[in-house]
Amino acid sequence: LIAVADIIRSSVRRVDVAVRYGGEEFVILLPETEKEMAVAVAERIRSKVESRIFRYEDEEVRTSISLGVAQLSGEKDFTSEALVKRADMALYRSKHGGRNRVSTAD
Repeated sequence: LIAVADIIRSSVRRVDVAVRYGGEEFVILLPETEKEMAVAVAERIRSKVESRIFRYEDEEVRTSISLGVAQLSGEKDFTSEALVKRADMALYRSKHGGRNRVSTAD
């Protein structure tokens, strides 16, 4: 989890905010970033995690991550919880679509 957090931190700008959200989930806020660029950032993070060899108790371990991307919408996101819920729905679409992928919210 710490190594994944390091990958995320190294993949975002100083103005971006990356925080742990729940057990094994993270939220990354990318201010003034269009959806296409946010997807590119998410894909870069996904690719770095997939290609990294992690060490756990003297064993090499590979893992992957699933990501959901949502862009703030004045028509849909009347609260921050609504935005997070849309991103979470995109995340679950990634998980149920085969994992190790990036999906976007409607």
